[in-house]
Amino acid sequence: MPSKYITPHLISFNSLDEFIDPNARKIIVNLFTGRKQNKDRPIEWKDLIHTKRAFIIGEPGCGKSTFLKEIVIQASGNGKQGIIFPINQISSQVSIENYFEEVALLGDLEATNLFEESAFKTNDFKWEDTENVIVCLDALDEVNANDFNGICKKIKKFSDSYSNISIIISCRSHYITSSQNTLRQFIDYAYVKVQSFTEYQIREF
Repeated sequence: MPSKYITPHLISFNSLDEFIDPNARKIIVNLFTGRKQNKDRPIEWKDLIHTKRAFIIGEPGCGKSTFLKEIVIQASGNGKQGIIFPINQISSQVSIENYFEEVALLGDLEATNLFEESAFKTNDFKWEDTENVIVCLDALDEVNANDFNGICKKIKKFSDSYSNISIIISCRSHYITSSQNTLRQFIDYAYVKVQSFTEYQIREF
């Protein structure tokens, strides 16, 4: 499904400690292939949809949720299945995978309103532990403070149980810093920060 979207520049951090340390070395790279990127051009979607585990980090309003939605939209055109929903929609009694049935299909939503929707999945979405499935968990920072540790444990259990799928989680930057002790359990996750648009991207749009 086509959409008009500017791919943001990303800064990849090799570890949680590197993200937290303001003096740490930061490299603008294609996280998903490991290649350095031309800083004047966006990363291609064929690279974006092949990561296994990542936190997408940024300040309020920088486009984290939109970024995840676009990943799901593009997944359907690249031989993959994708789903996105706010992680705080799941009650403590419901597992992540059991929630998937409640999420609407892309085909049931108006294309012009997709970025106003908080949750949707590709039309061919079938839950299975394969490399073709991308699960985007949005807005970890909006989880109630009393439920945060429990939700993180639920995500970790889900992540450990399904090793073949891709899991991408969005969260505000200061939550990563303030919750670093809890987030250290996600040892196989990359930390990727969404950057502001460049002049080149604005001109292209």
